[in-house]
Amino acid sequence: MASVTAATAATANRAVCWSPECTEAAAAILKDIDMNVDPCTDFYQYTSIGTFTTLRSDALKVLNWVLESSYEDVMQLAKNTTGSTAVTDDDEIDQENLARMQRYYRSCMDELTIDEMGPTPMYKGLATMLAPFATVNHSLPLIQPDAIQAFTSAMILLGEDPTEVFIDVSIGTDDQRPDQHSISLGQPSLILPSREYYSDPTMMEKFREQLVNILSTALGEEAPELLANDKRADESSEHELTLLNDEAAKSLAERIVKLETRLAELMMAKQDILDPISSYNPMSLSQIEQQYPIMNWTAYFRHFVPSSVDVPSRFIVTTPKYLDRLTAWFQSGELTVSDVKDYLLVRMMLHKAVAVDNVTRSAVQGLNAMLSGTVNTLPKRSRTCTKRVSENFGQLMGRYFVMLKFGGEDERNKVGQFLDLIHGAWLDRLALIDWLDEKTRQKAIEKVNAIRHKAAYNIQSPDVRSPASLRDYFSGIDIDEQSFYENERSSAAWQVRNAWRRIGQPVDKSEWFMTPHEVNAYYSPSFNEIVIPSGILRPPFYYSSSDALAALNYGGVGVVIGHELTHAFDDSGRLYDAQGRLMQWWTNDTTAQFEEKSQCFVSQYSNFTVEGPNQTMYHVNGKMTLGENLADNGGLSAAWMAFQRQLANHGDTMAMRLPGLEHLSPEALFFINFGRVWCGQLRPEMAVQKIHVDVHSPARVRVNAAVQNSVEFAQTFQCASGTPMNPDTKCRIW
Repeated sequence: MASVTAATAATANRAVCWSPECTEAAAAILKDIDMNVDPCTDFYQYTSIGTFTTLRSDALKVLNWVLESSYEDVMQLAKNTTGSTAVTDDDEIDQENLARMQRYYRSCMDELTIDEMGPTPMYKGLATMLAPFATVNHSLPLIQPDAIQAFTSAMILLGEDPTEVFIDVSIGTDDQRPDQHSISLGQPSLILPSREYYSDPTMMEKFREQLVNILSTALGEEAPELLANDKRADESSEHELTLLNDEAAKSLAERIVKLETRLAELMMAKQDILDPISSYNPMSLSQIEQQYPIMNWTAYFRHFVPSSVDVPSRFIVTTPKYLDRLTAWFQSGELTVSDVKDYLLVRMMLHKAVAVDNVTRSAVQGLNAMLSGTVNTLPKRSRTCTKRVSENFGQLMGRYFVMLKFGGEDERNKVGQFLDLIHGAWLDRLALIDWLDEKTRQKAIEKVNAIRHKAAYNIQSPDVRSPASLRDYFSGIDIDEQSFYENERSSAAWQVRNAWRRIGQPVDKSEWFMTPHEVNAYYSPSFNEIVIPSGILRPPFYYSSSDALAALNYGGVGVVIGHELTHAFDDSGRLYDAQGRLMQWWTNDTTAQFEEKSQCFVSQYSNFTVEGPNQTMYHVNGKMTLGENLADNGGLSAAWMAFQRQLANHGDTMAMRLPGLEHLSPEALFFINFGRVWCGQLRPEMAVQKIHVDVHSPARVRVNAAVQNSVEFAQTFQCASGTPMNPDTKCRIW
């Protein structure tokens, strides 16, 4: 086994940090690493732990405590634990904000009322969505004028929900005009995670069985164990919604599987829609109407665009090949009105099932369990309801999390200084990149200098510190403590309005696209900024109080920060300039060099495999995961460089040892924490699912591939050349 002791002999007599934080961190590391594994053989196995899962679970517990506690208890604990000085411009507003979320939570927790209603709260919405088809001959091809009008009306109602069917319509920053919003049209999601599933006959049979069970439970004439069987008959009759007998449920499931299988065949592979240039296809409304005459687009957009604003004259089509194929399919006459009506019904029903009874939810959960290889067991109700509140009131929920788990403005400023150190290292690394020509290097330096930081929580739009700002932001959501279903509907409608109100308005670059408590981070190419929420600024990613734990900080959140900075120069991020505009600012020669070096990563990662069910091996898609793989490697390098600088300047405190880990140098601890925070375990079914849909490589690959490319790792752990973690061929771009 390689030794980490010999590499650290020169500093073996360093002082040991015995502070409570150091002792606790050391104990956690000793629990997480496997001393019987050679780090040069399999570093992932040496450091395996599921940090992201653990922190997310811990955050959920904090949020749940907030929702079940009094305002006074929340505020007292905040003062005792963080000394938080979050702005309280009105204590009464703050208290009412919390009370609103708690009413939402209690409506979700009222299982007796929800179960007594069964799936019937969905029936009115389903019937309303189907109503436009009432006067249309269901056996006719969809392309008939009356059918197109009915389809348009149904799609509008689905969009108010919102449910993504046939076409994804989204509002976001225009890639070439980053100060403006644009409306994008592209391919939607399917019921199953990706198009690859639909070519597997065994999977299709399981899918069909699960759909029959879901349809029989939610829309059947009678479902076993359901409290609301009598009520469902009354409600369906009132709303003229036809319920299904067993044969009808089987027939409908068969038609849905057939339709979605055909729809999947029309779709582009995920790896082919990641290129922002090929996905940016401006079209006028008249061009869309002419090229994709499957819907009354003018009526659709006029319904959603605020009445005070003209319908935009310019749209972005992200997947023109898919929309061309979809249009041809609609025009072929193969699809009947009945097919489309049934599909819209099932998709809306699946989307709304989260807000109805446990029996129906369990039926839907059966499909998810089949896909993930888990037992079909509903999570604890309090966990479900806490998640629903968090998803609907994210920034508001984040206020109380920040007050309980983060140190306020002083700590936010301290994190900002840490961000600056990683940022500075990334900038200085540009001078060391020999394949960049000078013209491209200067533009790259300009871009790095322009990258903005957002740390911990939003201080605008809304200001998480301000109860009044949060009250105003969420004022459009109506809450009825007696109806969880209506609360979910009101929140969904608010989210739709909140998105469409952006049309005609300048982009608000103070906006966040994550909640403060999210254990994650992101880089926005059109905003040219990195965002690091407070949820990830906790141990083992980040320790706030001790220089002796700096190695863990740099190997943890330091690599995360470096990862997000590197996204500015990955295979897609590099195509945006300092102002966030999608444009070609690289020279042809440097572009060719980048693409050649990228191929090393594509080949390296594509050679990794994961094991699926029945010991079937699946290769990582090195092309689809390229951007994240470049970010992993660049982030590790940038954090290492920043760490080495700080170690040189503050060696006395940063080089202290941890109790029980005296043989491990700060450099070794840097890499160990990198391994710890990225590790995670998945069932075979979920591993395969992520191979198809996740642009990130599997956890084992993320850890091992990055250290394989690191000369510094091999030196730290004295890995002999040619060992698994120190191969002779190494990939490097940033």
